[in-house]
Amino acid sequence: MIRHRSLLPILLLLVGLLLPALLACADGNDGNPAVERPAAAMPTESLDAAMPAIPPAAAEPPAIPTVPPATAALPPAIPTVPPANAAPPPIVPTPTAPVATSTATPAAPPATPTPAAPVATEPPPTLTPTPPATPPRPTPLPPAATSVETDRAALVALYNATNGPEWIASYNWLSNRPLGEWYGVATDDNGRVVGLELTVYTNNYTISGNNLTGELPPELGSLSELVLLDLSWSSLAGEIPPELGQLSNLESLDLTHNNLTGTIPPELGQLSNLAGLDLGHNNLTGTIPPELSRLERLGSLSLEFNSLTGTIPPELGQISGLGYLLLNENDLTGPIPPELGRLANLNRLYLGGNRLTGAVPLELSNLHNLSTLYIDNNQLTGELPADIAERNYLQYLAFHYNAGLCAPSWMAEELADMIFSAGPICAVDTPLILPPAVQSDRAALVALYNAAGGPEWTKNRNWSRNMPLGYWHGVTTDTEGRVIRLELYDNDLNGSLPPELGNLSRLEYLGLAGTDLSGPIPPEIGNLSNLAHLNLYGAGLSGPIPTELTALSNLASLGIYGDKLEGPIPREMGNLVNLTSLRILGDSLTGPIPRELGNLVNLTHLTIYVDNLKGTIPPELGHLSDLENLLLCCNLTGSIPSKLGSLNELTSVWLYRNQLTGPLPPELGQWQDLEVLYLSHNRLTGEIPESFARLTALREFSFADNAGLCAPAALQDWLKSIEYVDGPNC
Repeated sequence: MIRHRSLLPILLLLVGLLLPALLACADGNDGNPAVERPAAAMPTESLDAAMPAIPPAAAEPPAIPTVPPATAALPPAIPTVPPANAAPPPIVPTPTAPVATSTATPAAPPATPTPAAPVATEPPPTLTPTPPATPPRPTPLPPAATSVETDRAALVALYNATNGPEWIASYNWLSNRPLGEWYGVATDDNGRVVGLELTVYTNNYTISGNNLTGELPPELGSLSELVLLDLSWSSLAGEIPPELGQLSNLESLDLTHNNLTGTIPPELGQLSNLAGLDLGHNNLTGTIPPELSRLERLGSLSLEFNSLTGTIPPELGQISGLGYLLLNENDLTGPIPPELGRLANLNRLYLGGNRLTGAVPLELSNLHNLSTLYIDNNQLTGELPADIAERNYLQYLAFHYNAGLCAPSWMAEELADMIFSAGPICAVDTPLILPPAVQSDRAALVALYNAAGGPEWTKNRNWSRNMPLGYWHGVTTDTEGRVIRLELYDNDLNGSLPPELGNLSRLEYLGLAGTDLSGPIPPEIGNLSNLAHLNLYGAGLSGPIPTELTALSNLASLGIYGDKLEGPIPREMGNLVNLTSLRILGDSLTGPIPRELGNLVNLTHLTIYVDNLKGTIPPELGHLSDLENLLLCCNLTGSIPSKLGSLNELTSVWLYRNQLTGPLPPELGQWQDLEVLYLSHNRLTGEIPESFARLTALREFSFADNAGLCAPAALQDWLKSIEYVDGPNC
């Protein structure tokens, strides 16, 4: 007993030493070894809100919002904008649709969701496995590269700044999953963020916001690999961070349909790869930064439905690739900059709902690709430019509710032909004041209209009316209103051609055809020094071919047809050295083919179809080394010149219905590209030369109705390779 009492103080001492350690162990880790807890990067309440509640093991996963299928492609280089053939609304333009960008399918919560890891500057340490009764925790990812950590920190900053716990869809945000598995985030092969699109789609795939509130954090400017940023259709407030100007790889920026305030940061002009900038439907104020003109790759600029003030920067006319410019429903003032007329690729221009003043600049008529122009609800005055409605591509035009802007009465028909137009017609047209040279052109056209039965033409729209000549059917004018092209084919012209046509001094193309045209060809046409194409077809044209036509040194194409044309083909035609095509047809022309035509070394097409030709085929035609098509008819005599064999570019030769005699020259076997050869209805004799077997491209060959021309046995296999053959064997 004495020995037991001596041990009691020792036992009490041991219990006193061990008991605090046992209690600390039980309280800190449920019996497991103690684990050092990292400090949380945000309050416990925020972390709890970010983590979904863990359901019982047998419970179904919680319902998730319907999201669109993810695509595998990176964001496009060109912003998503309405297609060119899409009909815009009558007055207010349809907002541009967002671009779908995620490259990874948004991961739905698993049957047993994992709470998101707390955000920390260092990755969380590996946790000791919990007892089997508790759902197992995944092993955290290994430490990421610094650049990926920077991207993660920027996303976390966005989540915290825009009330992430209240987002409609935030799957995997703040978790240890790779960033590419966070909802709306796309990454490249290195794990860097390249796409961030936080819109949500409903069950019928219509777009909806993701309930982002608060302000955009400046940390977004550190997403250095970002290509697409779409945070549209939410309730974001505050200013646009100028740090977004650091995103040098950004191609599409869409912040439309929010409550953003402040000015547009000039720093956005540094985004050299930007193709689409959409800031419409916000509460932005201030002026449009001229620095945006530096965005050389920009295809779409949407700033509509804001409270922007000041004038439209003329520098915007420097963005040569711009296809869509939406500045409507702001408080812009001043005139429409004429520099916008330089935007050759512009398809839609919305300037309505501002306080713009002055006249519509004539330069807008240069926008040859413009299909939609809305300038309504401004304070514009004057008449619409004459050429602005002439363009066939303009299909939507709104110019109503201005301070006197109207369309001249003669434009009413053009407006009626558009898909949509809205605006008043001027009560009294402004007198059309034409420069003297344009007045001379107009007088020449009126003379043609009166002399060739204009009131009976099939198409005579606007002829003789008090409107620009470019509006007259078949008339094309240059920038000064001078006539450069006149085409009236198949238009039932009848009567004569007036000499006043020779006053169209800038005319480059003259094409007149009518079965009832009659009378002589006016020699005054020889005054048209700029004429490059002349085609006159009329069954009743009579008299000789004027030698004055041979003074048209720029002529590249000449076609003349008239049943009653008389006399020979002028030898002076050999002076038209720029001709590439010459076609002369007439029943009553006589005489030989001028050997001077051999001087037309640029000729590729030569057709002379005259019933009463005399003489032989000039050997000089063998100099036409570029000739591809040759037709000579009718009643020519003599033999076929062997020099024609040197015309290696020929693809078709028609020498039928003549009185040609003698054998075929073996040199014709050099026409290796020849596809069509008609020699029928002549007086040719002898065997077809065996050199013709080299004509391997020949598809049609007719040599019937001659005076003994035949195919020898040696060419029978060659003849079988030709699709169409008409002629006797020897």
